[in-house]
Amino acid sequence: MIQIEGRGPEDVQPDKIFEALTSYDLQQMGVQLVLYGFFKNVEKYGLGILTDTFHREPGWIQEPVTVSSPIELMIMQALGMPTTQRVWGVTREFVRWEVVDPYMFRPDPRVPGVHVQEMEFIGHGVYRAYTYLLARSHENGGDYINIEHLRRAAHQRREQSGRRRTGMQTGAMDMRDTADDRDRGVYLLEHLQVRLVPREWGLSEETRPEIWQFTLAEDAVLLQAERRTNEHGQFSYSVAQTDYDPHNAFSPGMVENLDGFQRLANWLYASHIENTQKVLNDALIYGPSFIEENDLLNPGPGRHIRLSRKGEELVERGMLNIPQMISQLAVVDVTAGHLR
Repeated sequence: MIQIEGRGPEDVQPDKIFEALTSYDLQQMGVQLVLYGFFKNVEKYGLGILTDTFHREPGWIQEPVTVSSPIELMIMQALGMPTTQRVWGVTREFVRWEVVDPYMFRPDPRVPGVHVQEMEFIGHGVYRAYTYLLARSHENGGDYINIEHLRRAAHQRREQSGRRRTGMQTGAMDMRDTADDRDRGVYLLEHLQVRLVPREWGLSEETRPEIWQFTLAEDAVLLQAERRTNEHGQFSYSVAQTDYDPHNAFSPGMVENLDGFQRLANWLYASHIENTQKVLNDALIYGPSFIEENDLLNPGPGRHIRLSRKGEELVERGMLNIPQMISQLAVVDVTAGHLR
């Protein structure tokens, strides 16, 4: 999908290798759906965000048993002994793009939204299950620390704060009616990358700016605090807007731009439907002594409306005709032009 071309003949062989490696990463991340979600956010909300990480997926793998010589391996095979063992490790690793929810995006508001690398900080929120975090804990070879404190601290935080600033309680995602006590729930993680001077933050003696990665769970537990080691020295976010504005933090999306027109169209169409319903409901003027009223109130498929005995006599004598006994009010569709 992504073709790479160098600047000179000396780049041909490295480009082929880099292109093959990139193709593998795109295949592993399912790039078609990633880009679909990204561009859909750009069009719908006016803002699309991608974050990229070097993803290491932990899990159980089978690896060969360590043997001292080929003869020992042959003996194990002859005796039917297992030659592989189940160990915890990395099942696969690749560069991964993730689509960030625009409502969970935490950019530096002092800088235009698309100028990501000029910001002092940038981040996003995401919901993760406890088992996801446990598999990536420091004890299991991952990046997260303080996992053992997460459940207790998050429970206390929820009792104190109630509704979160995102408008949804994380506790609402817990399956209280179906899950047992072993269900650890889902937690809100706030990933934040900050360009800072480590000495001022008490992180190291370095006095030159660096980018550090922090992860806070439920506003209560620090899961990650480490210096980013990417050689490019940039934030791992990419931002696109529908209508680029170099001066504003955000630009309106398609939904916001069409909102006024959509409200007008909704009113025009709804008012026409209401008027049509009014027209379809007959508004009749009749004399109850001339017409059998039950035939009007309870019409059948054939719509047989009988005259009363008095009505028949008046018609026979020529004193009244039927249009004089019953008449429909004139109705006018004042909304006929709405659809046009």
